[in-house]
Amino acid sequence: MVAEFELKIVTPEGLFLQAKATMVELLTGAGQIGVMAGHQPLMAALEIGVLTVCRERQREVYYAGGGFVRVYPEQVLVMAISIRQQMDLEAFEGVCGRMRELMVDAEDAAQIQNACEMARQRLTQTSALSPAAATELDHGRLISAIKRKRG
Repeated sequence: MVAEFELKIVTPEGLFLQAKATMVELLTGAGQIGVMAGHQPLMAALEIGVLTVCRERQREVYYAGGGFVRVYPEQVLVMAISIRQQMDLEAFEGVCGRMRELMVDAEDAAQIQNACEMARQRLTQTSALSPAAATELDHGRLISAIKRKRG
């Protein structure tokens, strides 16, 4: 059995994830690192990018929006500005379709189209790095903003 450590991921909104993990991979200012139980203490800036959590027989892939990471031998604390589950291209296309349905006017349409295109480029660029492509697409907030604008 692989040694486990306590992983906590927090955001300004509160606790995002608390779990036992066997490894976490994340992007720091010094580059990509992998942390396992017993790692030397470390504090680093968390860069925007993919964060992978390995547990027993599963890998969970998230997209972190920057922050800090504090590593202890038996615990890793990730303080992320934002974090979202990674989205694959098919799910992304579904979200874009839903956003198009909610378009109010030409200005909204152009903004949504630009956001979708930029995210689609990120997805296709990062798909070579992992099976499911990474993007931070907070579609809930975008849809809420459009609904608020409608009045």
